[in-house]
Amino acid sequence: MIWIASFAVGGGVGVVYFSALWLTVRAIGAHPRLAGILVLSSLGRMLLVGAAFALLSQRGVGVSLAALAGLLLARTLLLRRLMEARSGT
Repeated sequence: MIWIASFAVGGGVGVVYFSALWLTVRAIGAHPRLAGILVLSSLGRMLLVGAAFALLSQRGVGVSLAALAGLLLARTLLLRRLMEARSGT
């Protein structure tokens, strides 16, 4: 049961991480002078993922791997959604 919860946590962290990454890229593309935001965004995203996985790793490797699977699934789904939006389908 804890693996399902950690999978969900990983998915949630992945959605936040990759959504923030996309917003950062769009902001920098629109306003190149905002490149300093890249550093702050990167640090924030890394802290989020690092903290989440540090907490989950206390429960064992299996829990961490389930969270990683959730994070990677979130990435895949967000990329698919982005590609579909760009192609207009």
